[in-house]
Amino acid sequence: MSSKKSARSYPASMRIKRREDFVGLQESGSKVSARNLLLIYSQSDKATSRFGIVVTRKLDPRATVRNRVKRKIREVLRLNRCNLLGNFEILIIARRGIAECSFQEIEKQILESLRRAKCI
Repeated sequence: MSSKKSARSYPASMRIKRREDFVGLQESGSKVSARNLLLIYSQSDKATSRFGIVVTRKLDPRATVRNRVKRKIREVLRLNRCNLLGNFEILIIARRGIAECSFQEIEKQILESLRRAKCI
């Protein structure tokens, strides 16, 4: 096995992890709404784009459901990050009903939101 990272991987350096980063982006970022998610974004001065995903207990009390939603969103971002038109910080907040959506529906909503935000 090679230790070289794939161009299609989703490394930790691409994730927004700190609470201050989440709060700062929510306060100062631009918002685009879709049916089952809210996309908040801002231009970044970092070397790569970073993503954060929020799926609250209000959506579903079961962790397995919330984790499945996060995995689907993460996969959409992983597959489409090469299409970004620059470096952004992007936060995706899941809304009710997203747990019933298929992967294709989630992908369609995220890509449409990114187009409306002029990120892709």
